[in-house]
Amino acid sequence: MKRFRYLSFIVILLIGIVGSACSSKESPTVSKLKKQTIKNSSAHCVTLYENPNFTGKTMKFCQDTVYIGDEMNDLTSAAKADCGVKKFTLFEHRDYEGKSITLSGCSQVIFTDDDPFNELISSVKIQR
Repeated sequence: MKRFRYLSFIVILLIGIVGSACSSKESPTVSKLKKQTIKNSSAHCVTLYENPNFTGKTMKFCQDTVYIGDEMNDLTSAAKADCGVKKFTLFEHRDYEGKSITLSGCSQVIFTDDDPFNELISSVKIQR
């Protein structure tokens, strides 16, 4: 009988320890992960990709850019916008000239070979 009481005490003690550990709101790992997710989802950038499958050369733009540079000029076949971007506009020529296409943020676009914007982008405007 004494042994049964002792085991009961240990079981109750363990239940209390496990219960208090489980009742904490979140583990440090989960908390850190949520902060990273929130931080990443509020970014305000647009990434341009050379290939339509989001591969090849890439460049990230986090502000209006009058000329995307020789390295990506007229090479863009896909674009992704972070969720902090309200909308973004891609332009055919530097200085926001020529044909343009405006897309919503937190989205992506693929330009196919027959698309008039495929390999045509030279400047970017980002609205937050």
